[in-house]
Amino acid sequence: MAGSRRICRNYCRRYIAPADGRCQGPPYARFEYSEQWKITRVYPSEFDEKQQAEGFKLFVSGENFRPSRTAMCRLGGEGGILAPAEVILNNFTLLCAVPSTGFSLASSPAGTTYEVEVAMNGQDFTPGVPPVLVRFVTATSVVTVDPENVSALGNLPLTVTGASLAADARYCIFGEGERAVEVPVSVLASDRQVVCTTPHWEIRPHGAASERVLVRLSTDGVGTARSSTAYVNFVAYPEPLTVDPIEGPVEGRDNAFRRAFGH
Repeated sequence: MAGSRRICRNYCRRYIAPADGRCQGPPYARFEYSEQWKITRVYPSEFDEKQQAEGFKLFVSGENFRPSRTAMCRLGGEGGILAPAEVILNNFTLLCAVPSTGFSLASSPAGTTYEVEVAMNGQDFTPGVPPVLVRFVTATSVVTVDPENVSALGNLPLTVTGASLAADARYCIFGEGERAVEVPVSVLASDRQVVCTTPHWEIRPHGAASERVLVRLSTDGVGTARSSTAYVNFVAYPEPLTVDPIEGPVEGRDNAFRRAFGH
């Protein structure tokens, strides 16, 4: 017993000096080392005032992500905007909930670029190498297109008119969801007009005479398509189904073609 008391007293002298002489175990806290998170890209790479006001999700791709209750994204370096994050898709993607406040274009109406960083513990932020950037821009609004009716065969010039059309607008987006088609901007006429070439469009439902399709603008694809109230009406083109008669004299060919195209 005496030996036990001596061991206890020696233990307490080495680790703790309690005022009442009781022997207590040493306090401790757990710290876990993890592989450094790496980020490679973000999606979308651009967002506008309308998206920011509504709050939106920023997808960050990279490596070594792991579930963490304190994961955080930061836009704009030290003192920048913080966005709580969660790990999804087998630890290769972070989903950052970008807040609806904190962004301003007052000092740079043409747009502001933010560097994106991530932290597994909400404190030790890691940038991308090379830097991963996201751009905040003025909300673009597409209002009208001219002409409003075009052949579904495509390959026709379409003038898109709106407000605050960015100088870096590179694509016209026809349609939505899985049917969206990206077409490069042909001419950037001004901050109010661009010209695109219409794509070939498969009208749905099959057999319909026309289909009304939303037209938007974007800097790098469907993911950054701006808001729009403009629609173009794709009109079905005549398709030859049968020719009757199937042969005849040269002077009768016009009648055959009229029947073939339904005129």
